[in-house]
Amino acid sequence: MSEDKGLTTRIDRKLSGLSNSFSKQRIFRVDHKLRSQNEVAYEPQMFSIGPYHHGKENLVKAQTYKLWYLKELLLRRGESSTERYINALKDIEDEARSWYAEEDMIGLGSDEFVEMMLLDGFFIIEFLRKYAGWCLYKEYPLNYGPKQSDPIFLNRRKMGCLFRDILLFENQLPFFILVRLFEMTKSPGGDEEENLVDLAIFPDSPLHLFFPGEKPVSLPNPTTNIAGNVGDNGDSQDNCSTSGEVNEHIKCASELRQAGIKFETANKSVSWLDIAFEKGVMKIPTLDVHDVTECVFRNLIGFELYMINGLYDRRYIIDYVTFMDSLIASSRDVEKLRRQKIITKWLGDDEAISSVFNGLVKEVETYTGNDVFCYSRVFKQVNEYSSRRWNIWRAHVMRNYIENHWSIMSIVLLSLTFVQTIFSILQFENE
Repeated sequence: MSEDKGLTTRIDRKLSGLSNSFSKQRIFRVDHKLRSQNEVAYEPQMFSIGPYHHGKENLVKAQTYKLWYLKELLLRRGESSTERYINALKDIEDEARSWYAEEDMIGLGSDEFVEMMLLDGFFIIEFLRKYAGWCLYKEYPLNYGPKQSDPIFLNRRKMGCLFRDILLFENQLPFFILVRLFEMTKSPGGDEEENLVDLAIFPDSPLHLFFPGEKPVSLPNPTTNIAGNVGDNGDSQDNCSTSGEVNEHIKCASELRQAGIKFETANKSVSWLDIAFEKGVMKIPTLDVHDVTECVFRNLIGFELYMINGLYDRRYIIDYVTFMDSLIASSRDVEKLRRQKIITKWLGDDEAISSVFNGLVKEVETYTGNDVFCYSRVFKQVNEYSSRRWNIWRAHVMRNYIENHWSIMSIVLLSLTFVQTIFSILQFENE
């Protein structure tokens, strides 16, 4: 009986340590299959945000920057203590912990956890305030501009590391924590943005802050802005079936070009996820490829895999990467897309870009044979067009003859010779 009681106590203790609802979990650890493809892509280089990487030896130095930003905030507001903010965070500590899928693995006591939320939260908020002021005014505004001695803004490497690290899937704070701290430190009657989303998101770069626009834009639902009407041009694609569907594939860019399909850059006003095919022309928005592109995509893919709510939910990032992976089979395909300014590269050579896209969805199940796939219509249209013999023959003629002006002259002379021969035969018969 005593053994049974011990087992009961052990199981009850495990149950009491679990969150009441899985639905609250928003911040996960990356699956080992994804991590095995490129572990570095998921690890912060300099700045830990949240509990998963907190206290790691290579990230401890950055804690000084967080303390420095907090001190600046207090001085600006004429405050000498953090008591008000700590009390507010203590009240919502349990809710914040429930957002982490591996809550039992965090290993931080109450005081440590609240201190982490305080330093990390204000660090992000103050950085966004400074960065927005710097981008909007092209100078250092009195209130929020980075001072001449700011160790992050004066060092490109640190700035790049911060941009990268705050986008990592595991390196996150619950958003409501940031909102609470942001609202508590807004300047009354000032011209600061009304909400945190406006402060963080710029029109030229809805997913990150690498290339800010001239002024912020209100985005009440960032996901809607990013996704747009991807793949369906506004038409409803309900009642989709994923069972028994065979994945549909398209050929790479080089082979599609041989089949007569042209590539053009899409209108700059559309989302870079919005790809269309019409009358033999595939229009794709320009994508800037940088040294952090792989890292960003891998973390967005990880986020999307965990946040999908149902079988019929669309996977915008995964589908976009799957589409690009289909187009790019080698460096030749990258070259063709680059010549059309569909890809602009800031990363090595064409072979490096090809390797990035060919490896992003290696351990991800992709579905291209049903209407839930964002580009199912594009795939079908492309395959129908490229399978027509007339289009293939016309592309062959255009590629081998028409595009060469000497070939054009040869065809003209050949045609004239043919016509002259016909007339000679007709004249001979009449005589």
